[in-house]
Amino acid sequence: MCVLAFSFSITIGEVVLRWSGRVPMPPYPVICGRPDLYQRYDPYGYRLWPQLRKAETYVRSRPRRFEVVSNRQGFRSGRDFLELDA
Repeated sequence: MCVLAFSFSITIGEVVLRWSGRVPMPPYPVICGRPDLYQRYDPYGYRLWPQLRKAETYVRSRPRRFEVVSNRQGFRSGRDFLELDA
């Protein structure tokens, strides 16, 4: 009975949010908001540019600098996955 009530409430919430228009549907295909960090990659959408090393500033509360690093496969890591197999 709890599962049925939970499913019903989730469905009603989804219908209300879509009807109100407060939460817009994302565009298809998804548009990249940061082309300087991400590139289109068809198997799963987007990935970091391969072998990227870039300094960024996060300024919402207190400005902080951090570094974005990606490997040859486009994942956040300084090491390549192929190195782990060897």
